[in-house]
Amino acid sequence: MGPWILEATREVISAAARANVVFYGIDPRGLTTLADEGIEMGAPPLTEDPLLSINRGLADELRSSQRGLQMLSEETGGFAVLDTNQFDGAFERIVRENSSYYVLAYQPPDHKPDGRSHKIEVRVRRPGLKAEHRRSYASPRGKPRMADEPKGNPRIHAALSSPLPVSGLTLAAFAAPFRARSGEGASVLIGTEVSGRDLSLAEAGQLEISSMAVDAQGEVRGGSTETVSFSLRPETRDRIRGTGLRVFSRFELPPGRHQLRVAAHDAGNDRTGSVLMDLSIPDFAKAPLSVSGIAIASAMAQTTPTARPDPELGQALPAAPAAWREFLRDDQVVAYAEVYDNEPAPHTLEVTTTVTRLDDGSVVSRSSQEHASDSLQERKVGVTATLPLPDLDDGTYVLKIAARTRHGGATAEREVPFTVVGTGPTPE
Repeated sequence: MGPWILEATREVISAAARANVVFYGIDPRGLTTLADEGIEMGAPPLTEDPLLSINRGLADELRSSQRGLQMLSEETGGFAVLDTNQFDGAFERIVRENSSYYVLAYQPPDHKPDGRSHKIEVRVRRPGLKAEHRRSYASPRGKPRMADEPKGNPRIHAALSSPLPVSGLTLAAFAAPFRARSGEGASVLIGTEVSGRDLSLAEAGQLEISSMAVDAQGEVRGGSTETVSFSLRPETRDRIRGTGLRVFSRFELPPGRHQLRVAAHDAGNDRTGSVLMDLSIPDFAKAPLSVSGIAIASAMAQTTPTARPDPELGQALPAAPAAWREFLRDDQVVAYAEVYDNEPAPHTLEVTTTVTRLDDGSVVSRSSQEHASDSLQERKVGVTATLPLPDLDDGTYVLKIAARTRHGGATAEREVPFTVVGTGPTPE
């Protein structure tokens, strides 16, 4: 492995550590005959036996490529699959390792903000066990972006700054980006639901919910704060204890990939919770075709009081969108999204809604509609879909809303998973 390749691999490992990414390297050559490496090899030196030189060079090329793959995988907490044609076991192990794991956090000693890598070692006391873990972490480079004195609620600030969710309050949240009215960027609808069992609901208390979006460079690009007073009627307080509380907010974001952080703090019992999610926003103004986020309303979820309704979706959905995506089979659930069509030439727009099983990808429901581009108001199509819950078995499904132009010029889609849970109690 050449010096520049080694340095590039170290930079990738450092970036993966900062982004909490684990690599599992799989060599698709399997039990290789070295044919691929032979294509890249130059002529051997004339002073050396040609066959011996070629074999040695091929072996070196193979070891070098596999060494880089193994280094990248093991240093980030994964593993590499080399010299085998049997990949089933490797894929099963990857699923197993990512389905059951512990999350450990600690405060490291003070390090200079130089971006250097620092070793991590995890040991277990029980004989015969081995801990698979990331082998290093990278110190931040430069001045920490959130090192200034926090403004506003310090509990909220600490939760928004944490790289891991905070579990003092049980939260569920969703984010759905729609085209902003200004035509530039997106208006992001954020729905947050807090478990009523975790709230104090003190007479003079209040709940503060803050949202913050961070882009791929770590810069804060937007946010909002909502405060809910607990000056409630007794019957409303009882409903919140049983079903929880729902709050909506909106703020605008530019196109791109963001991490959305939502934190809530109950002043009455000094409890804080947070959730993290990834958010991808297309360029609604310039993309030929794009699909907004998907908002889902549940009839049964309307027992949850809503403190800050969203007026913009009031005409599109029969009820307030829900953050929890687990539904009883006899519930009535409606989803809404918008398709934005910027193709200049006249065409036919086809919008398809499908529901598939997550485990095997089988399609359980499909419907389509067509629109002439010159009939669209504001170059937009509102799509409403009723989920066929009575026809579904218990399990997890994926709702997909896809759009394409008939002449094949553009396609776009958006997906959201949901779960059918039979006749069990509605989650809080």
